[in-house]
Amino acid sequence: MVCQTAVVYERNVAGQLLSFGHSGRLVDRALGMDDPESGSLWNQATGIAVEGPLEGQQLRALPVTTTTLDAWFDAYPDSGVLVPLTEASHRERTRIWGEDDAQGMFLMVRLGERLRAYPLASFPADGVLHDQLGEEPIACVFGRRPRVLAAWSRRVGEDIVELEARAGSAGLELAERGGTRRWSAISGRPDPPRSAPPLRPLTAFPIDRLGVDRNFAAVELFGSPPPAEERDRERAPARKRGRKRAPTEVAPTNLLAAAELRRTGLGDDEAVLGIALGGAARAYPLARLVEDAVLNDTIGGVAIAATFGAECQAAVAYERTLAGQPMLLSDLGVTVDGASILYDMGTSSRWNQATGISIGGKNTGRRLPIVPACTTTLGAWLAAHPDSRVIAPPAVGVEPPPRARFLDPRDEESMVLLVRVGKHSRAYPLARFPESGLLHDQLGEEPIALLCSRQLQLLCAWSRQVDHEGVEFEPLLIPNGVELVERGGTRRWNGLSGSAQPPSSAPPLRLLPSLPLHRSALDRHFPATELFGGPLPPAGAPAPTPEKEGPGRR
Repeated sequence: MVCQTAVVYERNVAGQLLSFGHSGRLVDRALGMDDPESGSLWNQATGIAVEGPLEGQQLRALPVTTTTLDAWFDAYPDSGVLVPLTEASHRERTRIWGEDDAQGMFLMVRLGERLRAYPLASFPADGVLHDQLGEEPIACVFGRRPRVLAAWSRRVGEDIVELEARAGSAGLELAERGGTRRWSAISGRPDPPRSAPPLRPLTAFPIDRLGVDRNFAAVELFGSPPPAEERDRERAPARKRGRKRAPTEVAPTNLLAAAELRRTGLGDDEAVLGIALGGAARAYPLARLVEDAVLNDTIGGVAIAATFGAECQAAVAYERTLAGQPMLLSDLGVTVDGASILYDMGTSSRWNQATGISIGGKNTGRRLPIVPACTTTLGAWLAAHPDSRVIAPPAVGVEPPPRARFLDPRDEESMVLLVRVGKHSRAYPLARFPESGLLHDQLGEEPIALLCSRQLQLLCAWSRQVDHEGVEFEPLLIPNGVELVERGGTRRWNGLSGSAQPPSSAPPLRLLPSLPLHRSALDRHFPATELFGGPLPPAGAPAPTPEKEGPGRR
């Protein structure tokens, strides 16, 4: 009952009858189930297999009603009851939800491919909530005395009825508004019998807020459409989960030069993940990464995979060549402990998108090398890399995903930049960057400089080792970019390309592997990582004022 989810699944999968047991593991904070027939691991809340031969398959949820035993027997007097395993379990009274749970519980209703979550706190006083899910008029029932949680179709013969709850001879009843017909809220049977067709039950189950957030990130919430200003501020809406994607390879025809961008609708303020390797540069629009999750590409002769995990807010590129063989990575369509899972069909390996570590298959335990990259705006990236190619948006006629951003004011306390140098790593909370957006540090033996600019949507980390010396910088704003000026010296470098200004006046700076990610993802997937400035305050607590370093923050 980790997610407080009570759901019944059909056990026949592709003609094979499976038997399930508790795996002893949690999957996205949901119970993990395994079956000995196929050896697969299943998420109890979503019914999706996350590991094993059947990974990506989804169990079919069946219509159920959660209620009390007395109320169930009133509706089904001949029903059988599963006896308790032990006397102790018989004594332990378990409540799926109680009077105090309304604020944190939902009724999840599934109809075909449509899902909608109904907060119990949004139900009216009589406990019957009317809605339309796709083409189906539905009634969700939240009865408090007796406790009932169920969903019914409101289509009765040729009619679409509206219902209200009343106490009846067989417990809670649903009565037709303006009519005489009534049905049991637990069985859907008419009362009296044969006075009307029975109501058709819908697939619905209770689940708590944590279960919704971890397992159904893209689900529609009843009664809570985000205001327009909130929709505009969304960084990266989570893509619909639960379906394995075919690998996406970047073709030469998908690579656009700066002069070709006007017809695509991509603007200078478009957030991108920028990579420069072997004399070539590439910009991956965040909106495209949200849509595809993984883009397989080759830059300067290096096979890479540009990825974005909407759950962890992790934008990271990996080398995808192991043992001399390039892999084609795709999005498996599931998450494990809040991280997207990548899949390589050639080796049947599964990779945690946030950590780059394989969690199953031939390469279990291996880690993909991170490709140094930075996040910024398209205009700033092209100003620093004028010869860069840009990944094209979806084809004409395909609705593009919402405009996405890496940074906005809500991220001060929730995002960190994780930097890795050899065996050393450290996480830098964005709230602890000085007003200038430039932060100096030493990671192992490496002196480093980190940049965080909301105006440029810029997050990156550079080595400060120049000609065997550790230099310090001052940031200098330039049109569509920033330069790093040597303190007490005359040398300067472009803060997005690392090239010396003017060219050949000094060696270029070296970009370090880093990835932005959400604070909760850091806690789950990098629990031993050192935090710059010490432990973080609890979420929502006021952050300490960062020390000023250099001119005003951009």
